[in-house]
Amino acid sequence: MDTGRISTRYAKALYAYAAELKEEDVLFEEMKTLSGSFVAHKSLQSVMENPTVSSEDKQKLLTTAGGNSVCKSYNSLLNLLAKNRRESYTQMIALSYQKIYKKEKGIITGKLTTVHPANEKVMQKLKTLIAGENKFQVDFITKINPNIIGGFILDVDFNQLDASVKSQLNRMQKLLTI
Repeated sequence: MDTGRISTRYAKALYAYAAELKEEDVLFEEMKTLSGSFVAHKSLQSVMENPTVSSEDKQKLLTTAGGNSVCKSYNSLLNLLAKNRRESYTQMIALSYQKIYKKEKGIITGKLTTVHPANEKVMQKLKTLIAGENKFQVDFITKINPNIIGGFILDVDFNQLDASVKSQLNRMQKLLTI
C-alpha cells in the first residue's frame, strides 16, 4: 500500500473536519507536537506498528504525544485510526496535515543557518524579502553552524542561497586548483 496516499487522504479529511470545527490552528500545533514526539522518541513508531499493543494503549500514548489536552478533531482522528487499525500511519498523517495547513494558510517555511544568532531586524528583512508581493507568511527555523565561518545559508522550499564564507572559500580553491 502507498503510505503517502493513505496519510494524505486522512490529513485532507482531517483538515476539512478541523476547519469546520474552527480548530485547524489548534490542531496544527498539536500535529507539530505529535510529529516532534515521533522524532524525539524513535520507538513510538514501532509501538504503533506492534499488533500486541492494544488500540486503547496506542490512543493514550498518541494523546500524550500530542500534548495531553487535545482538541476534538485530534481525538476524532485517533478514534478513526483505531477503528480502521491505521495507527502506524499517524506520523505521516501529522506531517501531511502540517503541509496541507501551511499550503492553505499561505505559510512558507525557511531555514536560516548562521554562525551567530541573527537579530530580529535581519530576520524581519528576510521575511519581507521572501514574502514579496504575495504577502506569504514566512516561518523561519534557525540553525547555528560555526563551520560556515561567516555569512549565511538560506533554504526556502527547494531553493538555497549559500552566502557563507566557507562556500566562497571552496569555490576559490576549486578555481585556483584548475
